[in-house]
Amino acid sequence: MSTFPDTVCQKEGTPSRIGFPIIGGNLGYVYYNDFFDYTAGDWTVTEIGAGGTEALRDGVGGQLLITTDTLDDNGVQLQKPGACFLPAATKDLFFECRFQLVTAAKHIQSELLVGLAVTDTTILDAPQNGIYFTKADGSALVSAVSNKAAALTTTASTFTLAPATWYRVGFYVEGLDRVIFYVDGEIVGTHYTTTIPIVETTPTFAVLNGEAGATAWVIDYFRCSQLR
Repeated sequence: MSTFPDTVCQKEGTPSRIGFPIIGGNLGYVYYNDFFDYTAGDWTVTEIGAGGTEALRDGVGGQLLITTDTLDDNGVQLQKPGACFLPAATKDLFFECRFQLVTAAKHIQSELLVGLAVTDTTILDAPQNGIYFTKADGSALVSAVSNKAAALTTTASTFTLAPATWYRVGFYVEGLDRVIFYVDGEIVGTHYTTTIPIVETTPTFAVLNGEAGATAWVIDYFRCSQLR
């Protein structure tokens, strides 16, 4: 039995739905950012193109608006400094992010990576370790990936990205046994021990243009928790 609350997962099977647990104190530690405020110095921000911006926007519960510069392959990447989350036996781990693509007609001509990844200012180029959702340029299909030293397990087509639509994506890392990915509470894939990275990772959101024209994205929140 997982030591997370029993509404989450059991090792004997996989539920059809999943949600984020509330833990803290002696049980575990939690990172939660609802973007009531934003300070660039609290993040490692990489902008490809001088006109990229990150700023709060009006939105219930707090929202961060990310806008790329206008050229093809311009982009913005945010990573939380510190790389505080390390998959480990008996140390179950959760990640969740709610986001949307704002700009119409950019759901195909764009790249995306959101999840936990090693610290890397070019994370979209060739990720080496991480657990994340990603979308390639030229497709609206979003895949779930577990990546250990560039050895990948991929579940393709977990959802189809559409503009002006909120998505709640996340995963549950059950020790070093398996990763259960979900989108809007529905299980979309399960990966096993071979490609679970055993390195420090950090909340990551990275986007690139797939054609000319600025692209805007919004992050509603990041939250991540792990058993002590």
